[in-house]
Amino acid sequence: MINKILQERYHYLTECNKLQTQSSYFRRSYVNEEKKFKETQAKLISEIAKNQQFLNTIKNLEFENKKLKETLDSTTSGNEQLKKKNQILEDSNIELNQKINVFKQKVKSVKECEEFIGLKMEEIEKLKEKILADERNFNKLQNQIHDLKIQLSSAESTMEKFNIENAKLQNQLSDFNNRSISADRRFKELQKTMDSVNSENQQLFNKIKVLEEENFGVNQKITEMKSENDKKFQHILTLKNDENGKLKTEIEELIKEKGKIIIEFSERELNEKLKSREVEKKLKEFENRRKKFTVEIEKACGITFAMEEISRKRQRMNDENQQIFANSPIPSLNLQIQQHLLGHSDSLSQNQTNPPVTSSTTDKENSNRITEISALKRYETQPKFDEKTRKGYILFSTETRKRIITENQDAGFAEISKLIGIEWNKLSNEKKYEYESRAQLISKERAEYVRQKL
Repeated sequence: MINKILQERYHYLTECNKLQTQSSYFRRSYVNEEKKFKETQAKLISEIAKNQQFLNTIKNLEFENKKLKETLDSTTSGNEQLKKKNQILEDSNIELNQKINVFKQKVKSVKECEEFIGLKMEEIEKLKEKILADERNFNKLQNQIHDLKIQLSSAESTMEKFNIENAKLQNQLSDFNNRSISADRRFKELQKTMDSVNSENQQLFNKIKVLEEENFGVNQKITEMKSENDKKFQHILTLKNDENGKLKTEIEELIKEKGKIIIEFSERELNEKLKSREVEKKLKEFENRRKKFTVEIEKACGITFAMEEISRKRQRMNDENQQIFANSPIPSLNLQIQQHLLGHSDSLSQNQTNPPVTSSTTDKENSNRITEISALKRYETQPKFDEKTRKGYILFSTETRKRIITENQDAGFAEISKLIGIEWNKLSNEKKYEYESRAQLISKERAEYVRQKL
């Protein structure tokens, strides 16, 4: 029952809204039509005023035409008078010619006659100039009359257009009046429907009040359910917040461990660099001792006698050096030092096979040059070990050292480094690149950490 009543209420409210929208639409249309009617009235008034102005202009043009006609009549009469004057002048010229002939006969001096004739000719030329000026004025007046006729024709055409537009506007006014009458009728009908709708609305409001009283108990139950749900939600939120706090603490601990690992890695790199420097120093000391030893032997016994002992010691030293280089963790230093030492051993072996007859300084210089050239060629042909690969090798050794020590507990430092080198060589290029990229990231983080501390 409640659902049916609610559906009826919803349907009734939708119909009420539709009727209200329709009534508002009709009111707006009525207001808009009134505005349009007022605008058309204003347009008609303005057009009537314009028509009156055109009538006044037409009257003024007619008055001006009359004046121009009068001026034309006056000019025509003036032209007739000029023609008469010309005829009189011609007659007078004839008479003058007759008189001139008489005077020629009477006057003794020809000069007096010529002067008299010149004066008369000047008067005739002046009269001709006046006639030409009058003709020019007459032509100008004719052109003005032609322009006025054209203006009259254009004004008549505009008057016809305005008359047609006035007829159209009158028809529109009649249509608008009919529409306004129909709109008034519709408005009255809408008022009647609105009254009926309002009465139905009052009945529905009474029904709604009864339904609200019935739904009061249901609303209380709904509020109780909402309060219980809110409590459960708050309890869940507290649990989630506790879990988030634990996760944050774990993340902070992991970050601290990461910093410690970076510091340990940097310390290991520094220690390895120090070890490599110590090895270089020892090798330099060893070379200096070797040089001193060779010089002393050459002085004491000569080159031919000392070469056999030097070759024996050189083989022992080369074997020891190869063991040291195989056990060391840095292969780049091994290559450089091994090439340097092997170059000297090759030079000594050459001297042993081809012993000099005399201990001259030139033979020593040549042997030293040959050994340097051979060492440089071997250093250029063999591959170099970059810093990037060195860092990746160090990271690989730190990760695998514990495992290798547990597997080979009896092995020494040299054997463990050999095993690490073997496993490094077994790796593919992709895995080596992964270790190198990780080492670069760790070095960057270490540098940032050091900068923050500084």
